[in-house]
Amino acid sequence: MAELFPVLMAYLDRCYVWVVPEPRVYGYKLPNGSWEGVIGLVARGEADLSVPLSITTERLAAVDFTEPVFIDEFAIAYKLPSLKSDIRGFIKPFSPVLWLLMLFAAIIVCVSTWFVLRSYAAHGTRLMKDRKRRDSRGDNARERAVERSLLWTMCHLINQPSCVISSPSPAVPWEPTGYAPRILGGLWLLVAFILGVVYRGNLKAMLILPTLELPFNNLQELADSDEVIWSPGSHIAHQLLMAAPPDSLYGSLAKKTFVELNIPAGIQRTYQGKHAVITLMSAIIASSHDTFSKTGNCKIFVLPERFLRTTSMGILTGKGSNLKPKLDKAIKWIKEFGITEQLIRNKFSNGTNCVKPPTSNTGSQGLRALDIVDFFGVFVIYISGILLSGGVFVAEVIVKKMDSRDHRGTGSSSRELRGKPKRDDTLAESARE
Repeated sequence: MAELFPVLMAYLDRCYVWVVPEPRVYGYKLPNGSWEGVIGLVARGEADLSVPLSITTERLAAVDFTEPVFIDEFAIAYKLPSLKSDIRGFIKPFSPVLWLLMLFAAIIVCVSTWFVLRSYAAHGTRLMKDRKRRDSRGDNARERAVERSLLWTMCHLINQPSCVISSPSPAVPWEPTGYAPRILGGLWLLVAFILGVVYRGNLKAMLILPTLELPFNNLQELADSDEVIWSPGSHIAHQLLMAAPPDSLYGSLAKKTFVELNIPAGIQRTYQGKHAVITLMSAIIASSHDTFSKTGNCKIFVLPERFLRTTSMGILTGKGSNLKPKLDKAIKWIKEFGITEQLIRNKFSNGTNCVKPPTSNTGSQGLRALDIVDFFGVFVIYISGILLSGGVFVAEVIVKKMDSRDHRGTGSSSRELRGKPKRDDTLAESARE
């Protein structure tokens, strides 16, 4: 919130110079009771003011705070996962329940069609207009009903043009006639058309703008994961975690948390996915804004679950400083006119977009070229069908050869029995002679 100081200093009619502390941290208390960082500069009188920091009881013992400038919250951020190809992508446009309902509906239509065909065939009624005569095997109408109903139902469900009778080589060379088959077929064609259009539209949308699979979505999943958490200083959130019971959720997070005061290195490791970070939301927004302005991408995501939502942020002043009453008056005036919120929106517009839910902030990462892996699932289905049909074909050839061999063997035995004279008859004729 350094952008707030030009407004405040103009109101106070003061000039100002920025001072950078060493080490470059907000501040932490040493064992001897003194402070380092920004808080140490103000406490020792080396600086008159500081950027807004969270107001805590421990800090109030060393410095004074002005009227809260804004309310912040602590959050946990982690590296935003990259978009990857998914071999199961072709089944994701529909939920498992909808796939089961489609299968159930196809079975019902297939069985209903078979019953209708069988019923009409039993009464000698011709329901279908065949363009081909019956094959040499002499299949009757009842046997053909099963094949016709199955092929007709599935071909129209998967939108196969070869199933249509008007195509050059139709898989099902007939079309329904009669009131009952036409009503049933029309309803099924309408359902299959709607499902096909919705499936293709959803599949295209998921391939163009896929959703991200986050490593964790809440604090419990983070506690159960193997990721460690970086705390840039012993702030109030870190103190809360350390004071939590070991068997609680916060206690589990405390076991995974470590403190590191090297802020630039910690930010770099967070972007690399080596650890998560627990810090103020304003700090996450500022860092995300800088990164997005340089790269055009959001590098981290923020857990939806927060804690310490009411963290007051105030400007530090020295103990008993005469600047505090004037600053309190100016800050109240700024907040009443909404200047604080306007400054945040203007300064960190990109960062504000990056901390939105990951499904809506993928930015340019949401568009990607299709990979060969995206088609593996469909290829597997086709290859499986080819292998299955090939196996069935081989089995039919083997069974046919075995039947032909048995038929030839039976015919040869019959001919031998008919051509060979019986031994008993020959002996009887010899005895009579």
